[in-house]
Amino acid sequence: MFRIKLTYRFLNIMQTKKIGSLSTIILLIFAIACSLPGQKKTESDETPSEKMTVAVSLPVGRIIPEVPLLSDSTLSFALYIPSSYSKKKKSPVLIFFDTQGRGTLPLELYRENADHFGYILLCSNNSKNGNPPDFTKHIINNMILEATSRLSVDSDRVYAGGFSGGGRIAALSAFMNPVIKGVIGIGAGFPGEQMPVHPFRFIGIARKEDFNYTELMRLDQQLEINKNPHIFFIYNGKHDWCPADIIYKAMALFEFDAMRNKNIPLNTSLLDEINKTNSSQASHLKSDQRLMEAYKLYQYMLECGQGLAETTAVENQIKQLQQNKNWQKQQQQMNLLTAEEESLSQKLMQSIGKPLNWWQDELNKQFMQITAAPGSEHSYMLKRVLAALSVQCYMIIQQVLYAADLEKTNYIVSLYKMVEPEYKDSWYFAAVLDARTGNTQKCFEDLNTAIEKGFNDRNKMLNESAFQSLQSETGFAALLSKIPIR
Repeated sequence: MFRIKLTYRFLNIMQTKKIGSLSTIILLIFAIACSLPGQKKTESDETPSEKMTVAVSLPVGRIIPEVPLLSDSTLSFALYIPSSYSKKKKSPVLIFFDTQGRGTLPLELYRENADHFGYILLCSNNSKNGNPPDFTKHIINNMILEATSRLSVDSDRVYAGGFSGGGRIAALSAFMNPVIKGVIGIGAGFPGEQMPVHPFRFIGIARKEDFNYTELMRLDQQLEINKNPHIFFIYNGKHDWCPADIIYKAMALFEFDAMRNKNIPLNTSLLDEINKTNSSQASHLKSDQRLMEAYKLYQYMLECGQGLAETTAVENQIKQLQQNKNWQKQQQQMNLLTAEEESLSQKLMQSIGKPLNWWQDELNKQFMQITAAPGSEHSYMLKRVLAALSVQCYMIIQQVLYAADLEKTNYIVSLYKMVEPEYKDSWYFAAVLDARTGNTQKCFEDLNTAIEKGFNDRNKMLNESAFQSLQSETGFAALLSKIPIR
């Protein structure tokens, strides 16, 4: 059986490769804030109720999907300016990066948080996985420039965040420019093996089924050793943008950092709310013997309160857990599970190319173990391994789907369907392969399955080169009609 060469480019599994030297730090020259067109107002002319942006075309309180950059009109970003925005005060800003340039997505998820804390939110429409490194740096430079010069922004409260590859870009922005005081990395850590050369708060976030979970856990440990400001949030689910309540906690921690730095006044009511809510959650977790999760909440409370309030009670809770034999046992089990995960993941990655019947037996074994103990840490570990394998298959398919070697393409598409039988992309790729081999009926069957499992990209379907000769077919039109026009 042939072997397929593995690709790790832009993969977020195991250990990441460097995307380029960060030894040269690019410092941005901040532009002078733009004035409104027409007659210039003085601060005293502006009424307290007036909520106008620097550019009159940018309204507050709603998401603007596409704002061209003043510094580079070929680039754009989605923007959300909170309802409380005013030129009379400086606002914090959070710059997001997505894996696919979906600028409005994080703004839709977190706009309520932005309103609560008064944050301006931006997300690049151009930043995505696969961009050349120089282009990525160009986007970073211009996004920071835009955020800090176009609106009334507090230069001591500029933050970056992102999901997966976008999380790495957010971290890269902090490496490149010290104006970034904090980074939210959702489902991803740093863009290479470098550690911060200047301090910034790192908030790592991972779901229990996220294939980058182990990477973020190890990064959290390394940041603890290096005494870099950090926290790590864990919650249930797969590799994706996180729920708004996690971002609420992240923004609250940024607020407490700003209070410690004397950038904003002490907000005791926010601190009391955080302590009350998280103390209650930690108590319930301890009752359920979920001691590792309770420990993380106490760590978060300590990070929030240090230097601002009395933290002895929280420190005592942490010490008690560290001395608890069940906590120590769970910590040891987690370490063993991490080692098992890395070993199994390496084994499966190296097995790509083995006969499909071997894979069927191996995957059935993994699926049975997951089903036998749903909700267990071991089942989450197995799901992470399979998720990493899924990403590897996807990346290989991107290379071979249109290649001349149809045997190799059929193999990897078949394997992808075994690993992800319920995922739309595996069936869509199968339909493309069917079309390439002239099997029209099978193509329509697989495409229908892809649509039933959530495929809804009409433009992709219409522009697919393998489907061009099928577009006059009644079956193709019937399938296309199942996808609503947006």
